[in-house]
Amino acid sequence: MSARALIGRMEVAGAAPSVLRAVGGATRSRPWMQILSDATGLPLEVAGVQEAASFGAAMLAGRSTGLIAPAVGWPEPSYRVEPREALRGVYAELYRRYTEGSR
Repeated sequence: MSARALIGRMEVAGAAPSVLRAVGGATRSRPWMQILSDATGLPLEVAGVQEAASFGAAMLAGRSTGLIAPAVGWPEPSYRVEPREALRGVYAELYRRYTEGSR
């Protein structure tokens, strides 16, 4: 629910995401990624590399030294999950309770 709250703040600031991208250890759990997608109501793409921070650092170093061409991009996502419409109401109610409890 905290991710949903953060996305709400982004929307107020004019930076509404249309898709979430996930990296790191939690991405090994497809059920957790599905829950995050359901809770936020946004599609979620899991990075195509497990060590995204290391990969990003290597890309920056390679590009800054000219060893990696600017056209070389990030790997395609390993998988994508879509929020389940049937659970929208359930998560709306859970979010309502979450926000009531944080007042």
